[in-house]
Order: sequence, then C-alpha cells, then structure tokens
Amino acid sequence: MKIRLPLGIDNFKKLREAGYYYVDKTGFIAELLRNPPEASLITRPRRFGKTLTLSMLEDFFDIRQDSRGRFLGLEIMREPELCEHWMNQWPVLFLSFKSVEGLDFKGAAGMMANLLSDLCISHKYLEESEKIDSADRKFFEDLKLKKADTADIKNALYVLMRMMYACFGRPVILLVDEYDVLLAKANECGYYKEMLDLIRGMLGKALKTNEYLKFSVIMGCLKIAKESIFTGINHLVADTVTGQRFEEYFGFTQKDVEKLLGDCGLTEYNQVIKDWYDGYHFGAVDVYCPWDALRYSNDLMTDSGKRPEAYWANTSENRMIRNFIRRANKSIRREIELLMDGRTISKEISEELTYADMDEDINNIWSILLTTGYLTQQGQNENGSYRLVIPNREIHKIFADQIMRWFQDEALKKPDVLEMLFSSLQNGDAQGVKMSFDSLLATMISIRDTYSQKVQKENFYHGMLLGLLRSNDNWIVQSNAESGIGYCDIRVEIEEKETGIIIEVKYAEKDALDSHCAEAMRQIEEKQYAEGLAEDGMKKIYLYGIACYKKHCQVVCRKYCS
Repeated sequence: MKIRLPLGIDNFKKLREAGYYYVDKTGFIAELLRNPPEASLITRPRRFGKTLTLSMLEDFFDIRQDSRGRFLGLEIMREPELCEHWMNQWPVLFLSFKSVEGLDFKGAAGMMANLLSDLCISHKYLEESEKIDSADRKFFEDLKLKKADTADIKNALYVLMRMMYACFGRPVILLVDEYDVLLAKANECGYYKEMLDLIRGMLGKALKTNEYLKFSVIMGCLKIAKESIFTGINHLVADTVTGQRFEEYFGFTQKDVEKLLGDCGLTEYNQVIKDWYDGYHFGAVDVYCPWDALRYSNDLMTDSGKRPEAYWANTSENRMIRNFIRRANKSIRREIELLMDGRTISKEISEELTYADMDEDINNIWSILLTTGYLTQQGQNENGSYRLVIPNREIHKIFADQIMRWFQDEALKKPDVLEMLFSSLQNGDAQGVKMSFDSLLATMISIRDTYSQKVQKENFYHGMLLGLLRSNDNWIVQSNAESGIGYCDIRVEIEEKETGIIIEVKYAEKDALDSHCAEAMRQIEEKQYAEGLAEDGMKKIYLYGIACYKKHCQVVCRKYCS
C-alpha cells in the first residue's frame, strides 16, 4: 500500500484518523509537562510543525475529546501516569492569528472579530450551560455575532476562559498559534501601533495573573520583545532556535528521515535530501525542514527522476531577503559572499526585537534571518556571538535568486553600460561585450560556493545575462530555445536589423576562461544552433561563447556563414 504523506495537513486528529504517515513527536508532550511554566513561548521558522504540534496538544488535553485511540502506539503512551492525569482532562482554548490581516487597522480588527466569532461557534456549548453568568452569556453572544469592538476583543480570551472554567470546574489550557503574524502584516501596512495595542491587551489579560489559566503555549516565528507584547508577564519562558529544551521536536532528525525514506522505498535519495533540506541547528540538534522532506518524498514516489525543488521557498514571499540585499552596504555584501561560499560569519544575535528595531538598523537582519530559517547557527564563540551559515542548497538557491533580481535592478541603473552591451552584441564586438558585462559583474554579489556544481553556476550566469537582454523591449529573447539539433542557452532576434545572436554560457575556473570560450563555440557549431536563425530570415548572425568566473568574463565571437 502506498504511504500517504500528510502534505499541508496540520490537524492532528484528521491526520491520525485518516491514516496519514506521522513522524512521532508526541514526546514533546512529556517534555512540556515535566516542568510546565505558566506561559511558554516557542519560536521556530515556518513549516517546521508548530501548528501540528499545537493541534496535537489540543487533542491530547481537551476534556471534550476521547483521543486515546489516536495516540495508541505513540511515544507518549509509554507514560501511563502522565496520560492518566492529563489526557482529555482539561478545557482547551486554541486559536491561530494566521488569518488576521488587512490593508488598514479597521480591516484587520474586522478579521479579528471574525476569528473570535468562529471560536465562539466552536465552543457553542458555553451559551447552553446553566453554569455561565448571564453577563458573560451576553458577551459571548455579541462575540459570536461579530459585534465586538476593540475593548471587547481585548477582553475576549479572558472572558471565554472564565466561562470554560465555570462550565468544567477546571482551569483552561490556552494554545496560541502565529502570534506574531498579524504584527508583521500590520507593520507592512502601517498600522503596527494599533495592532500592537490590541494584541498586547488581548494576550496580557489572558496571561497575566489569570486564575482561570492552567498554562499556555504560544508559538510563532519571531520572539517579539517582551516589553512590546508581554509586559508584566514575568512567568513567560521562551524556547527559540538557540534553545535546547525542545530542540528535537520541531523538524525531522536524521533518524526520522532515514525511517521516512525506508518506509517510502526511497533510501537511495538520502544524500540529495540531506544536501537540499538538512542543515538546521536548533539548540545542539541537527534537523531537516519537515515540509521539504515530505514534499520531495511524495514527488519521488510519483516520479523517480524528480529533481529537488525549493518547496519551503515557494510557500511565501521572500521580500525579506530581497530588501536585505538591496540595503546591504559593501561590508554586508562581503559577508553575503562568504555565506554563499559555504563559510560561516560571526554575529551578535538579539532574539528579542520589535518590528521597529528591524527597520532602524540593518544589522538586526542577522537576528531575523536566523530566527526565520534563512540562516542557522553552528554554536557560539567565546565572546557570545553566534556562527551563522546558510543551512542547505534550498536556502542557498533563495539567496542566489534574490541576488540575481538585485543584480538586474542595479544594471538598469546603468543605461550607458547596458546600451554598450546591446550595441556590442548586435555588431559582433566581443571586446565591447566583455567590457560592458565585466562592468556590470563588478557590482554583483559573488555566488561562488561549495553547494553549487558547475552546471548550477552556469545557470546562474545564464540567468543574469538573460535578464539583462530581456530588458531590451525591441529584442526577441529566448532561453534554452530549440535550434539546429539542440537547445542553445540564449537566442536573440533583432527583426528590424535582420540580425540574430546565439550565446552559449560556460562557468570556468580562473585560468580556464579561454578554453571554456572555445568549448562554447565548438558546441554552437556542432549543434548547428545558428541554422534556425538563418531559416527565420536573419541576414547577420553572431555566435558568442562567454565564460564566467566570479566577477569576470571572457568573450569570443564569430560571424555565422551559411
């Protein structure tokens, strides 16, 4: 029977009842309960299992559930006394702020009201209970009907917990997911202060000296500064990507991945999955991104020749990296080059930031890149700084893609150099192409690295040159176009001048630029790339072999003669 991998399923109950594959992380429950603080804040990058973990906690604790069958055979069931005391014995309030967004505060507050309405509907038994105070019942009804104003929203969790306590006679376990997401969206749209005031009031009332609270677990990507949200909540205990308490429970360990690949019959892909999706260090444990491991394994079961993709990168906008690269000064660009070369850099890390801090000082970006998963840490130096590194080939590709976008934007700021490149290419001037392309390459952030193989480096330079040429609206530019008896890197038609251009790009080491240019020209001629242009009526056709190394290139050109 084919393994059913839980792609996009973050509901523990659904996952278990539908028979999806599950990498057992229920040991987290026992670790949490060995010494449960009144408020736990756990931060990890997106797609590392935070929501599924909270859903698992809800199913385990919820007094309205009978979840023993869903936990049979899992690690937590080896703790019978713990299960007897905790399993399905406590009222649970679980909410996620993932959906709270808006172009302005009014819109976001409306989304918050919708969220609380849905929460009331999922706990509709409260309005039917005779144990509930009439005033609270009226408040509940207003929440359900989306009549809540900002003052009501701030009080909502506290009142709901009070009602649950009255109904069950036991304090409530509060679970909060994506607590920082709504602040990120508010910061982007200019209503950060209003949203900060709302969320501070909402969580503050629920967490600070609340007799109806058993304990809470709050999860997100960033550890927002305590004085920003959790003012006066002295019992808050945080576990971040540098912490060691829950280090193995978010992400897949090597043992997890080996079992996954064995169960799926994919053991021969162990190394490629490790190269692309491993490399994160939480505390002292090395982990894979679980979303990537599951997605690629699922694709391989359908297509054994499937190449790895940047699945994690495709789940959200990578604006953070793009803005970072655009704002980087020469010193930071040099550090990016070191990271792209597979090396580490040492940085002081602050794990408590506000969104205002991020914009005020670009050096804060290192802390953000670490906590959000674009970098990982390989331990601390004696002075307390952390050794940061790009974790794997997937994240390296994200950096490379954003560097390419930045390079093309920067090139557009040099119209004279671009015009020289275009003019030289259409006139067969190899030296002019070299001078103009060298001038543009001099501004780039180097992508030499230990991750990329030769073909990947060629693709990078190919992509850069392609982006530059496509900025000319009067040219027809094709990539990997079928021509002759093969596919050339770049094919250009300049119809008004009846001129065609074929370009083959190679990556070379420092002392081999000339030989790789010659290799490119041999390929053009052997594959007869120019014949397609001749058939399309191009009267003049120029053939270019371009070899690149770091920030330098060599160019040879021949005119095609049929």
